[in-house]
Amino acid sequence: MHQFSETIKAIADYVGQEYTHGGDIRYMIKNFEDFNFIHLADPQANAGQLEIESWKKELNLFWKRRGTYMDNKMKLYSLIWGQSSKTTQSKVETHHHFSQCKGSYDSLLLLKIL
Repeated sequence: MHQFSETIKAIADYVGQEYTHGGDIRYMIKNFEDFNFIHLADPQANAGQLEIESWKKELNLFWKRRGTYMDNKMKLYSLIWGQSSKTTQSKVETHHHFSQCKGSYDSLLLLKIL
């Protein structure tokens, strides 16, 4: 179990430094749960043009960051799978959720299976 913890820590440190918005995916690895993206509230009905345009830009950044997060989860799946031994891969492949995990490249589910 100690080796697993150390490996998870090393992976979290690596992706935190190397992936775009790596802190989001690092959070997922460390906490075994998805990062909670907080959706922006709609602008007030009496908002001016500047406030509305600012809100649109922030909303665009929000969706791009979520997209990056989903891409990072898929990249992380490949990283973890590629670094796993054949013995570990064979063990994971027998888990009843593996086909779901493999089909969506869900790295969070893969971490939970490991």
